[in-house]
Amino acid sequence: MIRPTETDADVDRWLAIRNGLFPTIWMTRSALDEQDRRGPPGRLKLLAGDVGFAIVTPPNPQSPHPWLTVGVLESARGRGIGSALWTAGATHLNGLGVTTTRSLSIEGVAEGARFLERRGFAVVARNTALERDLRSLPEPVPAPVGIEIVAVAPDSDAFREVYELEVETAREIPGEEDVVMPSFEEWASELAAEGESVILAGRDGDVLAGMAILSFPPDPPGVAWHWMTGVRASHRGRGLGRVLKYASLVAAAEHGATTAQTFNDSRNMPMRRINEEFGYTPMPDLLKWEGPCSS
Repeated sequence: MIRPTETDADVDRWLAIRNGLFPTIWMTRSALDEQDRRGPPGRLKLLAGDVGFAIVTPPNPQSPHPWLTVGVLESARGRGIGSALWTAGATHLNGLGVTTTRSLSIEGVAEGARFLERRGFAVVARNTALERDLRSLPEPVPAPVGIEIVAVAPDSDAFREVYELEVETAREIPGEEDVVMPSFEEWASELAAEGESVILAGRDGDVLAGMAILSFPPDPPGVAWHWMTGVRASHRGRGLGRVLKYASLVAAAEHGATTAQTFNDSRNMPMRRINEEFGYTPMPDLLKWEGPCSS
Protein backbone atom coordinates (compact mmCIF):
# COMPACT_ATOMS: atom_id res chain seq x y z
CA MET A 1 0.00 0.00 0.00
CA ILE A 2 2.85 2.38 0.83
CA ARG A 3 5.08 2.93 -2.18
CA PRO A 4 7.37 5.52 -3.75
CA THR A 5 5.97 7.63 -6.56
CA GLU A 6 7.02 6.17 -9.90
CA THR A 7 4.90 7.63 -12.68
CA ASP A 8 3.78 11.14 -13.59
CA ALA A 9 0.29 10.17 -12.47
CA ASP A 10 1.71 9.11 -9.09
CA VAL A 11 3.46 12.45 -8.68
CA ASP A 12 0.34 14.38 -9.67
CA ARG A 13 -1.71 12.45 -7.12
CA TRP A 14 0.96 12.90 -4.43
CA LEU A 15 1.02 16.64 -5.08
CA ALA A 16 -2.78 16.92 -5.01
CA ILE A 17 -2.89 15.25 -1.58
CA ARG A 18 -0.02 17.35 -0.28
CA ASN A 19 -1.56 20.61 -1.50
CA GLY A 20 -4.96 19.67 -0.13
CA LEU A 21 -3.49 19.11 3.33
CA PHE A 22 -1.04 22.03 3.27
CA PRO A 23 -2.84 24.71 1.22
CA THR A 24 -0.92 27.61 2.76
CA ILE A 25 2.30 26.26 1.21
CA TRP A 26 0.76 25.25 -2.11
CA MET A 27 3.34 23.93 -4.57
CA THR A 28 3.20 23.81 -8.36
CA ARG A 29 4.28 20.73 -10.28
CA SER A 30 7.17 22.65 -11.85
CA ALA A 31 8.40 23.74 -8.41
CA LEU A 32 8.21 20.15 -7.16
CA ASP A 33 10.12 18.92 -10.19
CA GLU A 34 12.79 21.54 -9.53
CA GLN A 35 13.07 20.46 -5.90
CA ASP A 36 13.39 16.84 -6.96
CA ARG A 37 16.05 17.72 -9.51
CA ARG A 38 18.12 19.54 -6.91
CA GLY A 39 17.19 17.34 -3.99
CA PRO A 40 19.74 15.30 -2.07
CA PRO A 41 20.31 11.60 -2.72
CA GLY A 42 17.77 9.64 -0.74
CA ARG A 43 14.92 12.14 -1.07
CA LEU A 44 11.73 10.12 -1.26
CA LYS A 45 8.07 10.82 -2.01
CA LEU A 46 5.74 8.13 -0.64
CA LEU A 47 2.14 7.55 -1.64
CA ALA A 48 -0.58 5.66 0.23
CA GLY A 49 -3.14 4.90 -2.42
CA ASP A 50 -5.23 7.96 -3.14
CA VAL A 51 -5.38 9.19 0.46
CA GLY A 52 -1.93 9.73 1.97
CA PHE A 53 1.50 11.16 1.25
CA ALA A 54 4.93 11.50 2.86
CA ILE A 55 7.99 13.52 1.95
CA VAL A 56 11.32 12.22 3.25
CA THR A 57 14.36 14.47 2.90
CA PRO A 58 17.79 13.54 4.29
CA PRO A 59 20.13 16.28 5.54
CA ASN A 60 21.96 18.02 2.73
CA PRO A 61 24.30 20.97 2.09
CA GLN A 62 21.41 23.44 1.86
CA SER A 63 19.62 22.20 4.98
CA PRO A 64 21.32 20.36 7.85
CA HIS A 65 17.98 19.09 9.16
CA PRO A 66 16.37 15.92 7.84
CA TRP A 67 12.61 16.15 7.33
CA LEU A 68 9.77 13.65 7.49
CA THR A 69 6.25 14.94 6.98
CA VAL A 70 3.18 12.76 6.44
CA GLY A 71 -0.45 13.52 5.81
CA VAL A 72 -3.70 11.61 5.31
CA LEU A 73 -6.96 12.94 3.95
CA GLU A 74 -9.55 13.39 6.67
CA SER A 75 -11.88 10.74 5.24
CA ALA A 76 -9.18 8.07 5.63
CA ARG A 77 -7.83 8.90 9.09
CA GLY A 78 -7.95 6.49 12.00
CA ARG A 79 -6.99 3.47 9.88
CA GLY A 80 -3.23 3.43 10.55
CA ILE A 81 -2.25 4.92 7.19
CA GLY A 82 -0.33 7.82 8.73
CA SER A 83 1.57 5.44 11.00
CA ALA A 84 2.45 3.21 8.05
CA LEU A 85 3.73 6.20 6.07
CA TRP A 86 5.74 7.37 9.08
CA THR A 87 7.28 3.94 9.62
CA ALA A 88 8.33 3.73 5.98
CA GLY A 89 9.86 7.21 6.04
CA ALA A 90 11.61 6.78 9.39
CA THR A 91 13.03 3.42 8.35
CA HIS A 92 14.42 5.02 5.21
CA LEU A 93 16.07 7.82 7.19
CA ASN A 94 17.37 5.41 9.84
CA GLY A 95 19.14 3.54 7.06
CA LEU A 96 20.95 6.79 6.25
CA GLY A 97 22.06 7.24 9.85
CA VAL A 98 19.38 9.77 10.86
CA THR A 99 18.24 9.64 14.51
CA THR A 100 16.44 13.00 14.85
CA THR A 101 14.20 14.62 12.29
CA ARG A 102 11.93 17.61 11.74
CA SER A 103 8.34 17.59 10.59
CA LEU A 104 5.54 20.01 9.67
CA SER A 105 1.94 20.47 10.67
CA ILE A 106 -0.71 23.13 10.23
CA GLU A 107 -1.97 25.04 13.26
CA GLY A 108 -5.46 23.95 14.20
CA VAL A 109 -5.24 20.44 12.76
CA ALA A 110 -5.45 18.58 16.05
CA GLU A 111 -4.84 15.15 14.55
CA GLY A 112 -1.50 16.29 13.13
CA ALA A 113 -0.34 17.71 16.46
CA ARG A 114 -1.39 14.60 18.39
CA PHE A 115 0.31 12.35 15.83
CA LEU A 116 3.65 14.10 16.39
CA GLU A 117 3.30 14.56 20.14
CA ARG A 118 2.75 10.82 20.56
CA ARG A 119 6.10 10.29 18.84
CA GLY A 120 7.94 12.60 21.21
CA PHE A 121 8.01 15.68 18.98
CA ALA A 122 7.89 19.30 20.15
CA VAL A 123 7.36 22.55 18.25
CA VAL A 124 10.69 24.29 17.60
CA ALA A 125 9.52 27.10 15.31
CA ARG A 126 6.35 28.75 14.13
CA ASN A 127 5.89 30.44 10.78
CA THR A 128 3.05 32.94 10.85
CA ALA A 129 1.00 32.67 7.68
CA LEU A 130 -0.65 35.89 6.49
CA GLU A 131 -2.70 37.13 3.58
CA ARG A 132 -3.96 40.47 2.33
CA ASP A 133 -6.89 41.31 0.10
CA LEU A 134 -5.53 43.31 -2.84
CA ARG A 135 -8.85 44.76 -3.91
CA SER A 136 -7.98 47.76 -1.74
CA LEU A 137 -4.50 49.07 -1.07
CA PRO A 138 -2.97 51.07 1.79
CA GLU A 139 -2.08 54.71 1.48
CA PRO A 140 1.09 55.34 -0.56
CA VAL A 141 4.38 55.15 1.33
CA PRO A 142 7.06 57.62 0.16
CA ALA A 143 10.55 56.27 -0.44
CA PRO A 144 13.41 57.49 1.75
CA VAL A 145 15.39 60.39 0.33
CA GLY A 146 17.72 59.21 -2.39
CA ILE A 147 16.01 55.83 -2.90
CA GLU A 148 14.37 54.88 -6.18
CA ILE A 149 12.13 51.82 -6.54
CA VAL A 150 12.58 50.16 -9.94
CA ALA A 151 11.65 46.88 -11.58
CA VAL A 152 14.38 44.33 -12.29
CA ALA A 153 14.35 42.21 -15.45
CA PRO A 154 15.47 38.57 -15.12
CA ASP A 155 17.98 39.00 -17.94
CA SER A 156 19.64 42.09 -16.44
CA ASP A 157 22.84 42.52 -14.43
CA ALA A 158 20.67 43.74 -11.56
CA PHE A 159 19.05 40.30 -11.38
CA ARG A 160 22.32 38.83 -10.14
CA GLU A 161 22.66 41.74 -7.71
CA VAL A 162 19.29 40.76 -6.24
CA TYR A 163 20.52 37.21 -5.78
CA GLU A 164 23.70 38.44 -4.10
CA LEU A 165 21.67 40.59 -1.71
CA GLU A 166 19.50 37.61 -0.82
CA VAL A 167 22.65 35.60 -0.09
CA GLU A 168 23.83 38.44 2.15
CA THR A 169 20.58 38.85 4.07
CA ALA A 170 18.87 35.44 4.09
CA ARG A 171 20.66 34.00 7.12
CA GLU A 172 19.91 37.15 9.13
CA ILE A 173 16.20 36.30 9.03
CA PRO A 174 14.97 34.53 12.18
CA GLY A 175 14.40 30.88 11.40
CA GLU A 176 16.74 30.94 8.39
CA GLU A 177 20.05 30.90 10.26
CA ASP A 178 21.03 27.49 8.87
CA VAL A 179 20.03 28.22 5.28
CA VAL A 180 22.69 27.68 2.63
CA MET A 181 21.79 29.48 -0.57
CA PRO A 182 21.96 27.61 -3.88
CA SER A 183 24.09 28.83 -6.74
CA PHE A 184 22.82 31.73 -8.82
CA GLU A 185 21.80 29.38 -11.63
CA GLU A 186 19.90 27.08 -9.26
CA TRP A 187 18.25 30.04 -7.53
CA ALA A 188 17.09 31.44 -10.88
CA SER A 189 15.70 28.04 -11.90
CA GLU A 190 13.89 27.68 -8.58
CA LEU A 191 12.30 31.12 -8.95
CA ALA A 192 11.24 30.40 -12.53
CA ALA A 193 9.67 27.11 -11.46
CA GLU A 194 7.31 28.95 -9.12
CA GLY A 195 5.66 30.77 -12.03
CA GLU A 196 5.86 34.35 -13.22
CA SER A 197 7.76 36.75 -11.02
CA VAL A 198 8.09 40.47 -10.35
CA ILE A 199 11.30 41.79 -8.80
CA LEU A 200 11.59 45.25 -7.29
CA ALA A 201 14.82 46.98 -6.32
CA GLY A 202 15.37 49.89 -3.99
CA ARG A 203 18.40 51.66 -5.43
CA ASP A 204 20.54 54.26 -3.70
CA GLY A 205 22.48 55.47 -6.69
CA ASP A 206 24.64 52.53 -7.78
CA VAL A 207 23.93 50.57 -4.61
CA LEU A 208 21.18 47.96 -4.38
CA ALA A 209 19.83 48.94 -0.96
CA GLY A 210 16.90 46.54 -0.85
CA MET A 211 14.77 44.22 -2.92
CA ALA A 212 11.44 42.43 -2.98
CA ILE A 213 10.54 39.34 -4.99
CA LEU A 214 7.00 38.28 -5.86
CA SER A 215 5.99 35.05 -7.56
CA PHE A 216 2.65 34.29 -9.19
CA PRO A 217 2.03 30.55 -9.30
CA PRO A 218 -0.55 29.30 -11.81
CA ASP A 219 -2.37 27.59 -8.93
CA PRO A 220 -4.10 28.76 -6.90
CA PRO A 221 -5.12 31.52 -9.30
CA GLY A 222 -5.06 35.14 -8.20
CA VAL A 223 -2.42 34.64 -5.51
CA ALA A 224 0.88 36.49 -5.22
CA TRP A 225 3.57 35.02 -2.98
CA HIS A 226 6.05 37.26 -1.18
CA TRP A 227 9.19 35.28 -1.99
CA MET A 228 11.63 37.59 -0.21
CA THR A 229 11.92 41.14 1.07
CA GLY A 230 15.41 42.19 2.12
CA VAL A 231 17.25 45.39 3.02
CA ARG A 232 21.00 45.79 3.13
CA ALA A 233 22.28 46.32 6.68
CA SER A 234 23.72 49.72 5.78
CA HIS A 235 20.26 51.00 4.79
CA ARG A 236 18.09 49.67 7.60
CA GLY A 237 16.15 51.90 9.93
CA ARG A 238 15.04 54.29 7.18
CA GLY A 239 11.71 52.70 6.30
CA LEU A 240 12.87 50.98 3.13
CA GLY A 241 11.30 47.67 4.15
CA ARG A 242 7.89 49.37 4.41
CA VAL A 243 8.33 51.01 1.03
CA LEU A 244 9.28 47.72 -0.63
CA LYS A 245 6.32 45.92 0.93
CA TYR A 246 3.94 48.66 -0.23
CA ALA A 247 5.44 48.59 -3.73
CA SER A 248 5.04 44.80 -3.73
CA LEU A 249 1.33 45.09 -2.94
CA VAL A 250 0.84 47.59 -5.76
CA ALA A 251 2.82 45.44 -8.21
CA ALA A 252 0.86 42.32 -7.24
CA ALA A 253 -2.47 44.09 -7.78
CA GLU A 254 -1.29 45.48 -11.12
CA HIS A 255 -0.30 41.94 -12.13
CA GLY A 256 -3.90 40.83 -11.56
CA ALA A 257 -3.52 39.14 -8.17
CA THR A 258 -6.39 39.50 -5.71
CA THR A 259 -4.59 38.09 -2.67
CA ALA A 260 -1.03 38.41 -1.38
CA GLN A 261 0.32 35.71 0.93
CA THR A 262 3.45 35.57 3.05
CA PHE A 263 5.15 33.74 5.91
CA ASN A 264 7.16 35.19 8.78
CA ASP A 265 8.94 33.38 11.54
CA SER A 266 7.19 34.41 14.75
CA ARG A 267 10.47 35.99 15.95
CA ASN A 268 10.79 38.30 12.94
CA MET A 269 9.29 41.32 14.67
CA PRO A 270 10.31 44.02 12.14
CA MET A 271 8.50 42.32 9.26
CA ARG A 272 5.60 41.28 11.46
CA ARG A 273 5.05 44.93 12.39
CA ILE A 274 5.12 45.96 8.72
CA ASN A 275 2.61 43.28 7.76
CA GLU A 276 0.33 44.25 10.64
CA GLU A 277 0.50 47.90 9.60
CA PHE A 278 -0.51 46.99 6.05
CA GLY A 279 -3.53 44.99 7.12
CA TYR A 280 -2.46 41.39 6.59
CA THR A 281 -4.75 38.89 8.29
CA PRO A 282 -3.70 35.55 9.78
CA MET A 283 -4.09 32.16 8.19
CA PRO A 284 -3.30 28.92 10.07
CA ASP A 285 0.36 28.97 11.09
CA LEU A 286 2.90 26.45 9.84
CA LEU A 287 4.46 24.59 12.78
CA LYS A 288 7.94 23.07 12.65
CA TRP A 289 8.50 20.11 14.98
CA GLU A 290 11.56 18.12 16.01
CA GLY A 291 11.82 14.71 17.58
CA PRO A 292 13.22 11.18 17.38
CA CYS A 293 13.31 9.52 13.99
CA SER A 294 11.85 6.22 15.13
CA SER A 295 9.31 3.99 13.51
